[in-house]
Amino acid sequence: MTARLGRRLALGLGGAALAAPGLRAQSWPSRPMRVIVLFTPGGATDGMARITTQKLQERLGQTVVVENRAGANGAIGGQFVAQAAPDGYTFCFSASIQTMANEY
Repeated sequence: MTARLGRRLALGLGGAALAAPGLRAQSWPSRPMRVIVLFTPGGATDGMARITTQKLQERLGQTVVVENRAGANGAIGGQFVAQAAPDGYTFCFSASIQTMANEY
């Protein structure tokens, strides 16, 4: 019984390894990304977001746009991010624990 299980496991892993090259992810990022900052421009959170996105641009070779959507303790920007297309190109940048308590 153990030898049979071992053979099945080996065959399954071998098949998965052969199929893996076809399952590679698409090239990302292929277009500009957006980082939504939940607070006003010029604040500490905005400054950290701009430093971070500058390094991200250098690393990925793609444009990263910072947008400030302040108001309602981060709820306005948080709702915008929550309703954005789930395509991996819109990110939320917040340094406040209060935004976790907001309902989006």
